[in-house]
Amino acid sequence: MISFFRYFPQAFLILVFLTSSAFSQDDYKSWLKKDQQQFQSFLTKEDKDFSDFLKKEWSPFQTKKGVVKKTEPKPLKMPVAPKRIAPPAAPQVKPRVLKNLPLPTKKPKPIPLPLPEPQKEKTG
Repeated sequence: MISFFRYFPQAFLILVFLTSSAFSQDDYKSWLKKDQQQFQSFLTKEDKDFSDFLKKEWSPFQTKKGVVKKTEPKPLKMPVAPKRIAPPAAPQVKPRVLKNLPLPTKKPKPIPLPLPEPQKEKTG
């Protein structure tokens, strides 16, 4: 008896997992069948709508006149473009010589004057 109670929780868990997987397979199969039926009814409805559209009287189509191909003859020899004349050379500019300018100098920093000491007021 003791050995039965020892393995009871494990056996119970195995039994629960096996039955739940069987139920889930049945649920999936019923869902799949229902979904396939919905899809098939959708296809049937769309096919019927399309065949009804094809059976309706079609309106006449107004065609447009196409572009007429040019009939003038093409040249026998390909025309040659005239050779390019080189543009005139840019005039040579002589560099200017700058006069001797004085170099910038640093101005000395101003020296701060000492602040006068505050005078004490005489009361009296």
